Amino acid sequence: MCSSDLESVMTPSTPDDRSADLIVVGSGAAALSAALTAASEGADVLVIEKSDKIGGTSAMSGAGLWFPGNHLARAAGFDDSPEDTLTYLRSTAPDGWQEAEDALWARYAEEAPRALELIDTLTPLEFELTPEPDPMAEYPGGKTGGRMLSPKAIRRSVAGPWGARIRRSTLPHLFTYQEGHEISPYSKPVRAVLKLAPRLLTRLLTNARGQGNALIAGLLRGCLDHGVRIEPSTPALRLVTDEVGGITGVVVQRDGSELTLEARRGVILATGGFEW
Repeated sequence: MCSSDLESVMTPSTPDDRSADLIVVGSGAAALSAALTAASEGADVLVIEKSDKIGGTSAMSGAGLWFPGNHLARAAGFDDSPEDTLTYLRSTAPDGWQEAEDALWARYAEEAPRALELIDTLTPLEFELTPEPDPMAEYPGGKTGGRMLSPKAIRRSVAGPWGARIRRSTLPHLFTYQEGHEISPYSKPVRAVLKLAPRLLTRLLTNARGQGNALIAGLLRGCLDHGVRIEPSTPALRLVTDEVGGITGVVVQRDGSELTLEARRGVILATGGFEW
């Protein structure tokens, strides 16, 4: 979502627990990024999450992020452009996809750098490049570096009491994505621990984590700072539509009962997860 898309959510109303300008369904990285973007432009935003945990599969992931043309890459001297990004997406896509997806690819190529800058500005997250090429760097538009990045480690407590609700990964996330790539801690744990012992001890003592837990903690902090309301344990059951098919709200389950939440300006569905 960019500023031009936010004109319809620029007039916030007095918040209550049954309505919002924008309702975001899900609490992973896409959901919290959308909520943060809208809230930073003045919208009253409500995030609903079916689980009692926050972050979904994003919190459990390695948080390897593909942001072509990003500002960190430019600062590091990598040459990239929206045109190169679009060429790469077109050249690596399966046959038949371009007809349906090309407009989305073009928009992503333009907006990805701005999205990362916004997150960098509005949250305590710090990102760094990973030493990886594009998965198919040999294709037209591919790059040998500069597009992949991940957050540095951050304390879960940066999200305040919500930090305890961040979904834990099956891996401890003591290592950052970059450290995992460079020293292979999960295949060579003894060597990795010996090499990074002081750093890991500090993270254990301060409840700091990398990868997906870091990403969600930072996004949560940004959302909270911009007034986003979050309702865990609130499964979305179905959308509410008006007589012409417009989306006007969401029916949810709260405390064992069905409840209709009004969305004055729209609903964002961000419940994908890996399986979807």
